[in-house]
Amino acid sequence: PVDVVVPRGRWPTRAVDRCSGVVEIEGLEIPLISVEDLVLAKVHSGSRQDVSDILGLCEVHASRRPAILAHVDTEQVFLYGPARRDWPRIRALITALP
Repeated sequence: PVDVVVPRGRWPTRAVDRCSGVVEIEGLEIPLISVEDLVLAKVHSGSRQDVSDILGLCEVHASRRPAILAHVDTEQVFLYGPARRDWPRIRALITALP
């Protein structure tokens, strides 16, 4: 599956500006955001599936967990209210991972 982020607002624009690479699909260059920004995008979306995806990403990228947490801690100020409110709960779930 592919998640497409259309930059509207401050955090998606910042994520695309920091893109970690580009992939070409049918002649179209698609910027790839970092795992840290992908987690931020999923915090922003906030569905149950997004939270499950966040936990899965943090399990697969266990060595990057500190960077993921620090990144979202810093960037969450650019999220809208409900996502900012939910971040502490999601952060606690991440820190509880083995």
